[in-house]
Amino acid sequence: MIAILIRTVIVEDDLLAVRRLERLLGLIGVTELISVVYDGLAAVAVVDRLKPDLLLLDIDLPKLSGLEVLARITHRPLVVIASAHSEFRAIARSSEAIAFLDKPIELEPLRRAIEDVRLKWLQRCAASAT
Repeated sequence: MIAILIRTVIVEDDLLAVRRLERLLGLIGVTELISVVYDGLAAVAVVDRLKPDLLLLDIDLPKLSGLEVLARITHRPLVVIASAHSEFRAIARSSEAIAFLDKPIELEPLRRAIEDVRLKWLQRCAASAT
């Protein structure tokens, strides 16, 4: 059986947070990291060009906030929002995000979020195949 990985873009301006997320995603093993972007403006261009399945998105970014990124992109990936600011939790829930992760991101909450993403992603794949 061929494993099909969830094509993922990380949008995060903190290099240490990016490295941690890369390591944790490697442990989970169902994603393929196709790009890392460090500001909101670049994120819009990358998401619309690469059309990832999953967007791991920080809220507090230079140039455009994560919420502004969501408003501007035309491609609609599945979204997991991460922030060190808990006040963004309610905003994230009212957006199209599948999950909100508190920073620093820990393995088990990320694993649960990725499992939710995987189920939604499989539903999308099945719907587009019919």
